Formats: sequence, C-alpha cells, structure tokens
Amino acid sequence: MKQEERLRYFSFARGALITAIESIRQNNSISEVSTIWLPAFVCDTVVIILKEYSVNCKYYKVTEDLEPDFNELDKENIKRQDFFLLVHYFGFSISQQEALIFCRSKNLFLIEDCAHSIVKNIGTSKIGTQGDAGLFGLRKALPIPNGGVLFLKKGPFVLPKTLHSYPSEYRGVLKMTVQWFFQKIGMSWRVRAKHVNKDVYPVMAKNYYFFDCREHIGKWSEKIINTIDVNKVVVRRRENYQTLLKALSSVESIRIPKPLNLENEEVAPWIFFFYHNESERIINMLIDNGVSASTFPTLPDDVFDSSDWKTENKMYRNSVTLPVHQDVTKAKINNIIKLVLDHA
Repeated sequence: MKQEERLRYFSFARGALITAIESIRQNNSISEVSTIWLPAFVCDTVVIILKEYSVNCKYYKVTEDLEPDFNELDKENIKRQDFFLLVHYFGFSISQQEALIFCRSKNLFLIEDCAHSIVKNIGTSKIGTQGDAGLFGLRKALPIPNGGVLFLKKGPFVLPKTLHSYPSEYRGVLKMTVQWFFQKIGMSWRVRAKHVNKDVYPVMAKNYYFFDCREHIGKWSEKIINTIDVNKVVVRRRENYQTLLKALSSVESIRIPKPLNLENEEVAPWIFFFYHNESERIINMLIDNGVSASTFPTLPDDVFDSSDWKTENKMYRNSVTLPVHQDVTKAKINNIIKLVLDHA
C-alpha cells in the first residue's frame, strides 16, 4: 500500500478503532470472536463501542506513570492473535518499544491509540505507525466539528457493519465560528463548566456513545483542516506545556507522570495532566475562575469504583487536567499557574 492509501478518515477515532479491528480480522482470516487487551485507565466510550461490536474486552493494569504493567501482563492468559491497545496518553509516546517487543513475543496485533495526538504528518510520524494500526482524533486538538484518522499498516480497509444509522454528536459550526470571532477580537466567550463530582458517574447523550461508526469526516472539518498550519499548533502547544511544566513540576503536592515530558520532538500535548490529593477542589476552584480544567478519564462502568482496579481509580480520583490549547495566551497560562500555586 502507498503511504496515502494507508489512511482513512472518520467522524470519530472510535470508528477508526472498530475499522482497524475488522480490517485486521478479515485480512488475517480470523473468524472467532476477538479479544482486545486495553488499559483499565481508559475512557468508557472506547469500551462501550467495542462491546457493541461484540469484541471481548479484557483490561490490563497500568502504573501511575501511565505505562502498561508488563510484569502483570505476563501473568495473564493472553492468546495468539489477540489485540493489544496501547494508549499514548495526552499525545505523549508511552512505552512504544516495550509494547512492540511484548506483542511480537506473544504474536499479538498492536493498535496504537493516538486519539490525543496531533502530528505534522500522520503516517510518516513514528507515533501511531509502529504497530499494526494507529488511530488519531483530530477534533481533540484542532478546531473542527469532528474528525478521526486510521493508519493501517497492511491489507485493505474493511469497514464494520452498521449497527446505528444516526449521526454522531459533534461540535456545531455556528458555535465554533462565534468562539473563533470572539477569540480574534481578544474577548472571551464561553459557557461556564459545571463543577466536577468524582463520586457521580456521568451519563452522556445516547448518540455520544452509539452512532454510525463508518461515518466519514465532515465536509466542514475537511475544509477547516486545509486552512490550519499544524506546525504552529504544535509549537504553541509545546510552549504552553513547557511553561506549565517548569512552574509546577517542583511543587511538592503535585505529581506529574514521568513520560509526560517534551523530550520527543513529535509530541504536541493535548492537555497538562497531573495528580493531586485534593484534585476535585483544585479543579472546581479553577472552573470558578474561568479555567477549563477537568479530570481524566470517565472510567468504564465496570472499572469505576471497582476494588479490582484500585490503582486506576486512585489515578482517576487524583487527576487534574489543564488546558494547553494553541489559543490559550501566555497571560492565561501565567494566571493558571498562579491559581494552582496559590491553592495547591
């Protein structure tokens, strides 16, 4: 396959994930139900769509540094031609070489989840191209209504069957245009976010979970992408992240996972992530001050508050995310730093 033929665009990265599994299954003549090993520290939307397509989901443990616990994985009953999902959290390359070696030793199909990543050239970058497939979520980093990409290393694309025909939920173009206009004239326009309550399991609109996974990226998204200088986006996000990292990494009450550094020049961070024992208080204080802080992730319902996954729940309970978006000004970054330092 030529490089451009290895890419296919979808409305969401979840469609790319299901298509990756179906393509690899068909191209390798796999007829039985497939099993995928995925981190317990993962968004519920991933698990929900996999189960909807009758994929057998099994979780593996991750460390507080967001790396697969390979010692624990070696104890699991992993079978030949199972799938292994490696999540590159927040746009950072996580345990890529270790995962490659592990998957080769057990004859597994490696799918790299790069839904938080933005790279200058998908398909030629190192991240997302070392396994059998890689999936990217363009809408998470770029100002577009929807957009996901699948990189498939070998074989033709095989689309999954359609389970739901209604369209996915995506950002409204009018709302995005208004936000863009206010940003251009130096004004802030936002709807105040609700306070975070980590004891309550969130419920989203039905079409947030279930939609036509074969759905192609929207025309508006395609047009907007062609006007974006991705290099500038990468540089600005790295600058914002580096400023936060320099200011907060030495704070005793803040713990930043080791892989979340900027040593890899391909990295364009999605958000700034750290742990704090009073994360909910910190997040809600920031929300009250107009900062789009949040938590991560919405754990799968069979992981949330489960005694089998104590580490992952602790990580969720202590998680804080801060914005590093390319439209966040230096003044706003400095204000975020001051607020965190004053309350951490």
